[in-house]
Amino acid sequence: MGLKGKIEDFNISEIIQLIGQQSKTGMLTVRRSNKEVRVFFVNGNVVRVEPDRSEQRMLMGEMLITSGKLTREDLESALEEQKGTIQYLGEILLKRKLVTKEDIQKVVQTQIYETIYELFRWKEGSFEFETREKSEYLKILPSLSPEQLLLNVSWMVDEWREIEKTIPTMNMVFEKLPEPPGPLLDPKDEDRGLTYNQKTIYDLVDGKRTIKEIVNKSLMGRFDTCSILNELLQMGYIRKVRVEKAPLYQRIEIKSSKFLFNVLSIILILLAIYSGYQYVKGLIGFRANHANEISFLEEYYKRDVVIPILYEKYLAYKLTLETEPKCLTDLSMAEFIREEEAEILSPAILRTYEAKWNKYSPF
Repeated sequence: MGLKGKIEDFNISEIIQLIGQQSKTGMLTVRRSNKEVRVFFVNGNVVRVEPDRSEQRMLMGEMLITSGKLTREDLESALEEQKGTIQYLGEILLKRKLVTKEDIQKVVQTQIYETIYELFRWKEGSFEFETREKSEYLKILPSLSPEQLLLNVSWMVDEWREIEKTIPTMNMVFEKLPEPPGPLLDPKDEDRGLTYNQKTIYDLVDGKRTIKEIVNKSLMGRFDTCSILNELLQMGYIRKVRVEKAPLYQRIEIKSSKFLFNVLSIILILLAIYSGYQYVKGLIGFRANHANEISFLEEYYKRDVVIPILYEKYLAYKLTLETEPKCLTDLSMAEFIREEEAEILSPAILRTYEAKWNKYSPF
């Protein structure tokens, strides 16, 4: 199945549906400028993704480290083993018993939903699908049908608009209320308290962690974590404490961006002023160097173009109103010519053209 094209012609949803309907196994590569994302299919189902390398937080190893499931040393050792092989990182980590199968599946499912959610927002780019054989490590990966995946991602897109009203920034900090309004978790009847996922997020709320830190710890992804925090907030289990300032390097980066934008704006304004100055200077210099020629052209244009037109308007006045204008300003007052045009005509010019008219007129 050779499938390639542009996102402008086929959006991500249509591409995933097509691969699912054909029950294909292979890799879909989606590119935009300098970003590249890979989505892997088995029998039409999505089993894993490879986010762009610039999305450091979405890489499996980084997600396991920030959640406390893996150390940096163990990750580097596993990556060293992976070099020169076609082994999957999750397979190596599982073989070394550094993480559990559930940890791998949780990370992969979060990667899939978060990555496809981001791809939904791409309005331009290219895609290409290559068929491949099944991998041996499939037993440790989740398998999401296109229908299930697209339905949930579409819901995420709609739901996120509501969540942003309550959680506009990932730097917000929440704390638990002294007395929760209900039981935290009842294994026999979860309807009476929090669900397992709600309890997981609730336990990570400590009045110090930002939402971004909770997302990293939970392995649930940004959407699910924020959705649950919004639910806990509405249910009265937590409350907003403050909004943390962005880390210093981010603030410096933002300020630098604003400063650079302002500098570029000033440079562009100065260039525009300088270009205008040079144009006017050149125009003045041209008029000074060619004053006689310009004067001749202006006089020619006035004599052979402007005045004949005005005289025709003068005649139109006479023929329309069947009377001579008492003075030239009558022409402008009757709206046959403009006031400044009336100043061009003079009794002498009118007499000259009147003589020409009488000479050549058949009447």
